Amino acid sequence: MASGQFILNDAHEAVPEPNLFKWAIWMETADRKVRLDADEASGWAVSTVFLGLDHSFTSTGPPILFETMVFAPGGPRRAPPAEGALRTTPAFTKKWDGAGARYSTWDEAVAGHQRIIDEIGRDIMIERDL
Repeated sequence: MASGQFILNDAHEAVPEPNLFKWAIWMETADRKVRLDADEASGWAVSTVFLGLDHSFTSTGPPILFETMVFAPGGPRRAPPAEGALRTTPAFTKKWDGAGARYSTWDEAVAGHQRIIDEIGRDIMIERDL
C-alpha cells in the first residue's frame, strides 16, 4: 500500500517516496512552486504548488498532489494595495480570496493555474466597468 508521500522527478512527474526521511528532506529543499503570479500593485497573488502528500483522501482515483490558491491583498504575508491601485469590491474579494483548486498532475496544475488567472482577469474587467 502506498504511503501517500510523493516527490517530483526531473520531468515534473510525481513518484511515490515511501522513505519518510528522504521525502522530508526533499520537501524541505526542493522548489515546489509550479507557478506564482503576483500583482505587487494590487496585492493579489495566485500560487500553484506541489503538495507532496495525496490530498484525495480516498483509495480510488489518482492522487491529488497540486494546489492553486488565490490570496487577497493585506492578508497574512501579503502587502496592502499600492496607492492608486485598482480597488476591488467586497463581492470580488469574497469570491476570490482563498479560492483554489487541486490537481493530480503538473500539466493539470499549470492549466488550472492559467484558468484561474483568466477568470480573475475577466472579473477584474467587470470590476473596472462598475
